[in-house]
Amino acid sequence: AAQPPAKVLLARADIAKIAQVKAGTIKTANARWWGFAPADATDCLQNAINSGVSKLIVDNTGSDWIVNKPIQLVSNQQIVFADGVVVQAKKDSFHGNNDSLFVASGLSNIEMIGEGKAVLRMRKEDYHDAIKYTKAEWRMGISLHDVTNFTMRNLTVANTGGDGLYVGAGSNGASKNILVENCVFDANNRQGISVISVDGFTVRDSKFINTDGTAPQAGIDFEPNAPGQQLSNCVMENCLFANNTGGG
Repeated sequence: AAQPPAKVLLARADIAKIAQVKAGTIKTANARWWGFAPADATDCLQNAINSGVSKLIVDNTGSDWIVNKPIQLVSNQQIVFADGVVVQAKKDSFHGNNDSLFVASGLSNIEMIGEGKAVLRMRKEDYHDAIKYTKAEWRMGISLHDVTNFTMRNLTVANTGGDGLYVGAGSNGASKNILVENCVFDANNRQGISVISVDGFTVRDSKFINTDGTAPQAGIDFEPNAPGQQLSNCVMENCLFANNTGGG
């Protein structure tokens, strides 16, 4: 009999490898070990992250990783998106006003690293359809609340329904030690990045372009929401701001 196509093989979880991750004998894992489904890979990706493996490689399967709801990050994990990987918000999903592509709250020691060209992308134009979606400006690409030691590097975050990256915190808290390096924030709805409360925030060698959709529509916005919040030790180096409807 003819061999089934590769994508059918990819859809099967690798029980033996998953068991080794669980036992702690494997420290680097491939997300496809938890399976892969071209039409909807939400559970595969979330289960891979939930494994708590130290280093998780999101493989290039030849198809987008399509997810239908926010992906919850975990502490003490590096996620590497292989060259050519696209994590794509599923059509007719993310209906909640705060449904962001990746979410972390109260976590620490997270890295999201792209190899070559890797893209995290939502469906901004769909969210503007008032018949299908409640109008909202908080469907972020990556949404952080009171997160410590977070790095994102060499990623493109595009077409979100809010900000490419949101650096938030509780009313008297702050995210801490946030590093953004060699990233592109392209065609996001509200801002490339919104910084609400942070102690230690560095952005270097990054581009903020084509922000358009909902005011302020800026490349980056430093804007605490409450008197107990802070903007401390914020540094931006060698960044480009271009074609943002609301300016820099």
